[in-house]
Amino acid sequence: MSHQIPPRPAVLNTPYDQHGAPNFAELSALGWQPSEVLDFSVNSNPFGTFPALQHAIADIDISRYPDRDCLALRDALAQHRSTDGQVIEPEQLIITNGTAELIALIAAVYLTSADTVLVCGPTFGEYARACRLQGATVNMLTADRATNFGFDLNDMHNALVATRTKICFICNPNNPTGQVIPHGALLKLAQAHPHTLFVIDEAYANFVPKLDRFTRVDCRNILAMCSMTKDVAIAGIRLGYGLGHSEIIQALSLARTPWSVNSIAQTLGVMALQHWKPIAAQLETLQAYKTTLMTALRQQGWDVVSSNTNYFLVNVSDASACRSFLMARKLQVRDCASFGLPSYIRVATRLPQDNQKLIAALAEYKRTLS
Repeated sequence: MSHQIPPRPAVLNTPYDQHGAPNFAELSALGWQPSEVLDFSVNSNPFGTFPALQHAIADIDISRYPDRDCLALRDALAQHRSTDGQVIEPEQLIITNGTAELIALIAAVYLTSADTVLVCGPTFGEYARACRLQGATVNMLTADRATNFGFDLNDMHNALVATRTKICFICNPNNPTGQVIPHGALLKLAQAHPHTLFVIDEAYANFVPKLDRFTRVDCRNILAMCSMTKDVAIAGIRLGYGLGHSEIIQALSLARTPWSVNSIAQTLGVMALQHWKPIAAQLETLQAYKTTLMTALRQQGWDVVSSNTNYFLVNVSDASACRSFLMARKLQVRDCASFGLPSYIRVATRLPQDNQKLIAALAEYKRTLS
C-alpha cells in the first residue's frame, strides 16, 4: 500500500503570486495571439530588442553547455558598473536566471522558519512568497496614497527595531509605485542595522535617468538586485544579477542551480553592455513619453500618481472592471489588486502611437462611469 509523501506545509500554504504580462490561458480562451494585444502591464523597454542582439541569436552554439560561472558576462558587468570611486570585481557579482531566481536563492540561503523578514510595500509579491516558502515570518510595512506611496525612513527604522529582522526587501525604484528612496538614506539605514541583510531591488533603476545606484560592495549587509531583461527588452530570455560583498555572492553561488543561465542569455547580456549608449537613450526618451501620457490621463480626470519610472498608478475605482473593459479592446494593463491596491491599475508607458490608443480607450471607459 502506497503512502502520500507530504511536502512542507509552507509550500502548500503559499499561493502563487499574480504578475503582469500576457496570461496565455486567458488569451487562448479569447482566441487571441499575444502579438494582438498591446501590453501596458509589463514594465519593459517598448522599443523592443536591439537589432544586433536579435540577429546574434542565430550564431550562438546551443549544442554546448553554457559557462556555469558566467565569466564573460561577469567581467563585462564589473567593468560596466565600476565608477571612479568604486571598482567592481567579478567576484562581487552573481548572474541569475532573472531576478526571480535570485530572490529565491536569497531566501533559501539565509532563511529558516525561525527568521523574520520585513518587506516594504506595496511591492513585488515574490519577496514575501519566497520567504514564506522557507517558513519565515513576513512583516509588511505599507505606504499609502497620503504620502504618494513614499516610505518614511523613521517608520522603516522602527519596524526593523520591533523584531530581529533577518532580511529587509526594498524595491528601489519601487514596483508598482515608481517611488525612489535616496541611496544615501538607504546606506544609513543599513549601517544602523548591521545584523539585517538589506536586499535592494534595482530592477527598474535604468528607467530613471541619473539615478544614484548602489555600488558599495564593501558593505557586508547590502545586496543589490538588478535586471537585464526589462531595460534591454529580452524578457523572454531571463537575465538578472546580484551585486554585493564577495562573502554574500559566494554564499549565493554555492546554492545556485548549475547552468541556470543559458548561453543565449549570457551572450546577449555581454552584447547589451556593448550597445548600452543607444539603449540608455531609448530609456531617456521613454521618460518624455511617460510625461505626455500621464498629462493626458490627468486631463481626463483620472487620479494619476506621480512616478520616477516609466510606469505609474492610476486610480480607476475598480481595477478589475477597468482591466476587463480594456482587454476587450486588446489593451492590457496591470490590475493592482494583488499589490493590495484593488482601485488601481499600473500603466507602463509604450510608444506614442500605442499610448494614444490607451488614452482613447480610458476616455471611453470614463464616459461609462458617468
